[in-house]
Amino acid sequence: MFFCPYFFRSAPVSYLRILHAVPDAPKVDVYLNDKLVANNLAFKQFTEYLSVIPGYYNVKIYPAGNTANPVINTSFFASGNNIYTAAAIGLLKNIYLKVIEDTPMAIAPNKTMIRFVHLSPDAPMVNVVLPNKNIGFENVSFGEVTNYKEMSPGISTIQISAAQTGNVVLMSPNARFGPNKFYSIYAVGLAGGNPPLQILLPLDGNSYIKF
Repeated sequence: MFFCPYFFRSAPVSYLRILHAVPDAPKVDVYLNDKLVANNLAFKQFTEYLSVIPGYYNVKIYPAGNTANPVINTSFFASGNNIYTAAAIGLLKNIYLKVIEDTPMAIAPNKTMIRFVHLSPDAPMVNVVLPNKNIGFENVSFGEVTNYKEMSPGISTIQISAAQTGNVVLMSPNARFGPNKFYSIYAVGLAGGNPPLQILLPLDGNSYIKF
């Protein structure tokens, strides 16, 4: 019998989750290659990670219960052995999809990796500081995703201030960061309206998805 070593190797796979980060948009339904993958997804909600094979994917997003006129109709390429968060961002009048890589990488034992993702469409460029962790991100504009930084795990306050004036626009106390984990600090909502500016602190998939 002929033995092929490649037959038993796992095929490449990717993982994708969807985030609704459009503050003035209603609940939405999300289709991936015309297959419904999320329904009634509300502002600030993430889907679970979906496993997908590498390749091109069309993403259509509709107001929940409607399949006539998508508010987003776009495509992206998912490479093998990667992890993505696809975020609907902006305001309803100029909504678009931003694909963010939750990059698999090594982490030092008993350390935490964090980054900042600016998704508040009317907020200015900001600085983000975790004072008691002596770590921060400077001059982050709307739509920008910082690189990960290493810190010690524990509880910290997250402070967001306008980069040009230094005025604090948001304080979020008692944020918990576990060891051997990756987190993205997402700023969503409106700096000058409702829903107000707020923070989402999900555990990124590179914390537990291994290839």
